Amino acid sequence: MNSRIFGLICLSVLIATLLMATAVFAESEPNDTFATADPIGIGLSNAEVGNTLTANDMDYFYFTAEAGRTYVIETYNIQGTGNRATGLWLFNSSQTEITNDRYGQYGTGNANARMTYTFSATGTYYILVQDCYYPCNWTGTYSLRILPKYNEPGAEWDAENDDEPNDVMPLANEILVGLNNAQTHQLFNHSNYVTNDSDYDFYHFEAIAGRTYVIETYNIQGTGNRATGLWLYDSSGTLITDDAYGQYGTGNANARIVYTFSTSGTYFILVKDCYYPCNWTGTYSLRILPKYDEPGAEWDGENDDEPNDVMPLANAIAVGAENAQSHQLFNHSIYVTNAADQDFYWFHAEAGQSYVIETFGIQATGRATGLWLYNASGTELANDAYGNLETGAAQIEFTFLASGNYFVLVKDCYYPCNWMGPYSVRVCEESCLQKVYLPVIVR
Repeated sequence: MNSRIFGLICLSVLIATLLMATAVFAESEPNDTFATADPIGIGLSNAEVGNTLTANDMDYFYFTAEAGRTYVIETYNIQGTGNRATGLWLFNSSQTEITNDRYGQYGTGNANARMTYTFSATGTYYILVQDCYYPCNWTGTYSLRILPKYNEPGAEWDAENDDEPNDVMPLANEILVGLNNAQTHQLFNHSNYVTNDSDYDFYHFEAIAGRTYVIETYNIQGTGNRATGLWLYDSSGTLITDDAYGQYGTGNANARIVYTFSTSGTYFILVKDCYYPCNWTGTYSLRILPKYDEPGAEWDGENDDEPNDVMPLANAIAVGAENAQSHQLFNHSIYVTNAADQDFYWFHAEAGQSYVIETFGIQATGRATGLWLYNASGTELANDAYGNLETGAAQIEFTFLASGNYFVLVKDCYYPCNWMGPYSVRVCEESCLQKVYLPVIVR
């Protein structure tokens, strides 16, 4: 074979490969029986789009599943309103029904019908798509895909479409623990799709036994307090805890979960619009933050050592007037959140010792800051919630019965207040007044 012919053959193979990589797969009629079923490949890039159901139509597809693998099978991108369109059925090679979503009731986001199934045997399986059970009689255009579980071969997401689809746990995106591993995504507008619920974004991460993590959505632009909700699940899909109403965020955070894990392993986070009434769509950020004294804890030195809005994220402050820190309570009115900016600090106190905790150096003409003191279990020990009417400062004097770590909260004072701006804070033994030593004069 001469080099010219060999080159032409290689070029033909390359062109065929590129065409396959960019091909748009669709059904070919007739495919109304098991015998005439269309093949469909597994994977996001093998989806079959532009399929149609006409009156009394049945569309059969076949694929090869591997034992022990989990697949998500769904119809999607059906234009319209409401939730009634397609149904889905799954059969084994002997044409026995295994499972179904016959009413098309499990799709979310841009999906209409959905089946999630773990296969016990390798072999050929069949999918039936037709109009959903009564009342339905739907006709129109739909797409179909079979997606592998997030940690199994062939798993992929659409990086140009916000890393979708991630609407169910098996399709969860990965997120790493730590401030620098935060991700920004969106809950998209699903109102132009025939579907059963809003867009869901699932994430998976690894937690370590005995560690505490703060999970929160944040930086949601807008007003009010209604946007995202958060749900936390274990690897079996059991709900552990939630902030379903998005009610626990403060500062620039909207929804927040604080949880201490008893078992190491993979866990799942769901972000979606909060419980009724909500129906929110838009851009949000998500982060998982370790507790202040656990590995990976960090704060943003270029952003006033945020985030420190909850006790587990408290900044350290050393005892002594000379160790005072200057920070600010920032303007939270541009964020969808539930309360003002909160700054937590922690320090170590000795048993029997009296301490003075105070804010100072505040440029205000009236009340500004408030102070709250907590023990390590979160029990409030004392407060100066209303602060000083004239200076805007706040002060707590307290004698501790037990040695340990204690927590100080600085935020705007109790109603009416809503103050924001720069302040300084310090923790001192006995008094924050600097001692002045006069020289000894010997005559």
